[in-house]
Amino acid sequence: MNNKIETYLMETGDIHEAINLWKKQAQHFNTGKIVYPFWENKYDGIELHLKNSISNGNALAAKQDEKLLGFITFDIFDFHGALSAMCHFIGTATATTENRQHIYLALYNKLCEHCVSKGALAHYIAICPDDLEIRELFFNLGFGGYVIFALAQFNKTMEFTSGYDIGLASVSDAKEVFELYCESQRYFINPPIYLKLPVCDLTRIEEKIKQNIVYVAKDNGKVIGIWDFEIAENDNVYMLHSKGNAIVCGEIGAYIKEEYRGKNIGSDFIKIVSDFCLENNIPCAHVPWETLNPYANRFWRKFFTPVSLALKRVIHPDAVL
Repeated sequence: MNNKIETYLMETGDIHEAINLWKKQAQHFNTGKIVYPFWENKYDGIELHLKNSISNGNALAAKQDEKLLGFITFDIFDFHGALSAMCHFIGTATATTENRQHIYLALYNKLCEHCVSKGALAHYIAICPDDLEIRELFFNLGFGGYVIFALAQFNKTMEFTSGYDIGLASVSDAKEVFELYCESQRYFINPPIYLKLPVCDLTRIEEKIKQNIVYVAKDNGKVIGIWDFEIAENDNVYMLHSKGNAIVCGEIGAYIKEEYRGKNIGSDFIKIVSDFCLENNIPCAHVPWETLNPYANRFWRKFFTPVSLALKRVIHPDAVL
C-alpha cells in the first residue's frame, strides 16, 4: 500500500467525489449557521466552477491509495498591480478526517510550485473562519488575514440611538456625498490600511442616489456619514450571497466622519438595513470587509457572523530562482 499523498492536476473524473468532499466540509463547519441554506442543494455552481478550473488547468487534487483526499482551485490574474493566485472558498476542500494539515500542505506546495513558475507571487486562499486547524497551518506558512465575508439575519426591530438624522440621500445631497466618499478614499490609503479602491465619480453617485440605495447621516443638515446597500440580483458562489440578499457596502461603501465615530451612527445605519430586510422579507444581509481596517474589524462583528476568511501571503521576489 502506498501511503504517500500524491498531488496532480485535477481531472474531470474527480468532480463528483470532489463535490462530496465539499458537501461534507460544509456540513461539518456550517450546519446550523446562516450560510448553510445557501449551499444546501445548490451545488451546481461549484460543479461549474470545478469544470472550468479543470479545463483551464487551474485545479489541483490530492490522493492517497487512489482515494481523493482534497482539492484546491485557483485563478491567476493581475490584482492591485501584481500577478496573483486566488483560491476561492468554493474551490477548496479536504476530507474532514485526520491529517488535514498534511493534505492542505501537499496541495499548497503544489500550488506554490505551479503559480510561482508563472510569476504569481501573491497568494489568496479563502477558508472557513471556524477551521482553526487549517487557519493555524496557513498562518504558520506566512499567511495573514485579508478579507472577511459575513452574513446577518435580522429578527427584531432595532431603535435609533445616535440622535442624528438618518435617511435616504436625495439628489441635492450628491455633492456632499461625493465629497465624503472622496474623504473615505483618502482614509483608506493611510496607515495601517493602505487600501486602493476603484473610484466612483459624481455622476455614478447621482445614479445610485436616484435608485434609492444610498443613505446618509446628517448633523444640522450637513452630511456626516454615508452608507449604501443593494439587493442581489443573482446567486453568487464567490461572494457567498443568494439572490434577494441585501448587500451592504457596495461602490460607495460605508463611512462616518472621524469626529462622529463612536456615537452609534453606524448602529443606526444597521437599523435602516434591518428595517428594510424585515419589511421586505429579505432573509439576510451580506458584507465583506478588509481585516486591516481596524474600525471595520470591530464594528461589523457586532452585527454580522463571518462565514469565510480570505488569507494572503506574498512571496519575496528575490527568493524565487
